[in-house]
Amino acid sequence: MTNAAVVSGMLRTDDTGNTYTKTQPIDSVSTEITRKGADTFEIKSTAIATETDNKAQQHSVLQTQQLVLSFVNKKAALEEIKEMYISQGVPEAAAKDMAKNVYHKAELQNVAPVLAIERTKDTVISFSNGDDTFEVSAVDREGAIDALAEEYGISKEEASDIIDKADELVDTSSNEETAVVTSNNELGDESVAHNGHELHPEGTIMHLLREDASYRAIVDQLIEVPEHSDTRDTEAVKRICTAYLKLLFPNVRSTEDVNLRDFQKYCLRPATKMRKIIKIQLGILDDEFKGKSIPSFTVRDFDHAD
Repeated sequence: MTNAAVVSGMLRTDDTGNTYTKTQPIDSVSTEITRKGADTFEIKSTAIATETDNKAQQHSVLQTQQLVLSFVNKKAALEEIKEMYISQGVPEAAAKDMAKNVYHKAELQNVAPVLAIERTKDTVISFSNGDDTFEVSAVDREGAIDALAEEYGISKEEASDIIDKADELVDTSSNEETAVVTSNNELGDESVAHNGHELHPEGTIMHLLREDASYRAIVDQLIEVPEHSDTRDTEAVKRICTAYLKLLFPNVRSTEDVNLRDFQKYCLRPATKMRKIIKIQLGILDDEFKGKSIPSFTVRDFDHAD
């Protein structure tokens, strides 16, 4: 065995000097993913493997590793996750794929607190998240934004949107308390009637969805891309699919929430058709694209397909 085997976790020596060699493939790996905040997540990986000692005796061993990672540097996070799996006995190619999958799942987890907003008279906005209550000034807008962002671990932009929503939904001149359910990225899917006027939050929802990268991550997992596919065709179809997914199925938070037949019918098929039209038009303008077709994109077969 070389030093590389020690580094990769395939060879270890215990305190008494006994040497153990790990057998591939390992028996199993399970990973727990916890989103800690807007920029951080934690993973805990438990691997069960078979090791052979220097007397040719086999032993089943359990190894647990834990990492706290940041979304700020995706490349570094993926590398750390990959190296963790390799040290647990996962082959490098499989470890790389597992790292990408874990990172995507962490991105899809929603950490936004669901808040109930109530304006109490003219001076205070009261927020409740479950049994916890938090109040900010209705007069000092900037102070209210800073306090809300710090209390719930959200960005100032998100806190500003919530304060704006409180202003819209509650009449500041009213002495009555009015409660609505909202959050920093899900402001509800129904119009809210207040003082005889119907308010429509659809515009705010669409604005917030523009910055939500989780839908693209879902599309990346759902679409099977053929080998040697044109990069521009692939990117165009995925972008259009993402737009359809946001508009038609804004409730989805993971692939498990997606009806694959509906995704095929209402997202992938129209996106492919639109890209074909563009390709035909490009062929008219430039001989380079004349007669060229786009790849045959399909939906991956998941166990939860209806």
